[in-house]
Amino acid sequence: MTMSSKDCVRQIGSLRTLDTATLSVSRQIPLWEAHTRDNIIGIRCTSVNCSPLVAVQRTVAIGATLLTEMRVSAHVVERGEFEIAEDPRDLVLVFLILEGEAMLGQGGRWVTAYAGDIVALRSDRPFIVTYPRPMRQIVLSLPEKEFASMCGRHVEGIEYLPGSELGNGGFHWFARQGLEWLSEQSRSPSGEIGDVGVGVIAELFARNPDSRKERVPAYFLAAEAWIADHLSERDLTAKRVAEALCISVRHLNRLFEKENTTVRQSIHTQRLQLARQMLQDPARTRLSIGEIAFQCGFSVQSIFNRQFRKKFGVAPSTIRARPLPAAHGV
Repeated sequence: MTMSSKDCVRQIGSLRTLDTATLSVSRQIPLWEAHTRDNIIGIRCTSVNCSPLVAVQRTVAIGATLLTEMRVSAHVVERGEFEIAEDPRDLVLVFLILEGEAMLGQGGRWVTAYAGDIVALRSDRPFIVTYPRPMRQIVLSLPEKEFASMCGRHVEGIEYLPGSELGNGGFHWFARQGLEWLSEQSRSPSGEIGDVGVGVIAELFARNPDSRKERVPAYFLAAEAWIADHLSERDLTAKRVAEALCISVRHLNRLFEKENTTVRQSIHTQRLQLARQMLQDPARTRLSIGEIAFQCGFSVQSIFNRQFRKKFGVAPSTIRARPLPAAHGV
């Protein structure tokens, strides 16, 4: 029995999913084109050798950015003058190839990308993407001006970043994080961590040395955000943070040194700041100071009390009685 179009499109929270497998062959491409137009950008799709288009598309919003995972059989995607006129959006599309290969062309330039490679192109100019065999990829789509502000320059046409030259740290970290966000069991990414994730990819395209000096490195922000999400874990170390970002501990330490701090100091400071917020939160008045300290990653309350007083100049027990004074040494 062939399912209806509505049965093939699901919405769970902010996650939108399309699966064409149960559609008749004649309806697969029209639905894929319509869904892609509504969720990413207007395109025209053609299957290879008139074969069925077996495709799954999962999309979630991260602020103004759309994050999409695609698993599709061999096909060709085109965005020509007609599609641009019908859907005139000025976006940057960033393709992270996870499996298979893709041949992308824009403005007379062609590149072939394989698993581990990243390609960016503009949506306001015609392009063609050919997938000669089944593939899997993540596509980021965001306003061109926003992407330019992140990487310090404009994307003027198709740009290719081979995985062999990237070291793959940013690629693997974002791919893993992106697939987690696209999981039905995952909560939608917060604005902060989502922006950091997109910033990691934008950083790879930032070739202007002057613009790099003016910005905090995206990997540092990603590390800070990851630490903030794992403060309650007692085994939170530089090694774990580096593994989560798919970079070496040495690289991670250098990033923090450039910001005049260390990973250990960042963990310690964030834990104390979180404890201060929890102590001042009316919804947590039933929690004891010891319970709050434990939830913030401290094992011994006496040590927590001493470090809290040293940082903020006041004992934790007084926080709920009066406003917190300015932090010492912040």
